[in-house]
Amino acid sequence: MFAFSIDAKGEYLDQLYEKNWILTTSTNRTDLGEKLIKFCKLVVKEFFR
Repeated sequence: MFAFSIDAKGEYLDQLYEKNWILTTSTNRTDLGEKLIKFCKLVVKEFFR
């Protein structure tokens, strides 16, 4: 299970998703794009593990 959270606090994310989550509070499109790429890499890495 994975999570991508925007504008969340994130205190509970480790409990729900271990380390399989990305948190962003930015509304900057470039930063958001970079976080989405990081999230995709996390999913692919787990898939091919």
